[in-house]
Amino acid sequence: ADLASLRGHEGTAAAVFYQAWSRFLPAEFPFGQRSTRPPANPVNACLSYLSALVYGEMLTACTVRGLDPALGCLHHSEDGRWSLPLDLMEPFRPALIEALTLRLFSHRILQQRHFEPHDRGVWLALDGRRTLIQHYEQRVQREFFSEHTGCRTTLRQQFQKTAVQFKLAVGQPATYAPFRIN
Repeated sequence: ADLASLRGHEGTAAAVFYQAWSRFLPAEFPFGQRSTRPPANPVNACLSYLSALVYGEMLTACTVRGLDPALGCLHHSEDGRWSLPLDLMEPFRPALIEALTLRLFSHRILQQRHFEPHDRGVWLALDGRRTLIQHYEQRVQREFFSEHTGCRTTLRQQFQKTAVQFKLAVGQPATYAPFRIN
């Protein structure tokens, strides 16, 4: 009915998703629930760091395309973050942020030594950030065939395409098609 109820449904769906998603994590990395500022555990630290990387890419894509990053549709501009990049990155969360986090922990790529306590929470240590960024770059640059676009692409190219599509949709809302993984 309105934006507040939509946000409520999104929050409920996220809680259910993370509860099911966390069952795939190794026992030595309990998740509990999503927490930020500061992240409460290594899994939340990884999710937050990856979210910040994608946010930065989406902010750049918006700025390069002449979009005002403060004029989003679903999120509020708060905590020094702009709403439009937050909106545009949402479809990439399951395909990139949660999927890569799960891979990094389930394949034991990130381990306890990659994290350190910080400000009543947990942050990635320097070696952990290096490891995460290396795997992030491999993931966003890896080509895949998109059944939805009918061509080979990368996630990084899809970040750019999302900003272009949003800009076009400002004048023609029915043309907007968010990123979807195969």
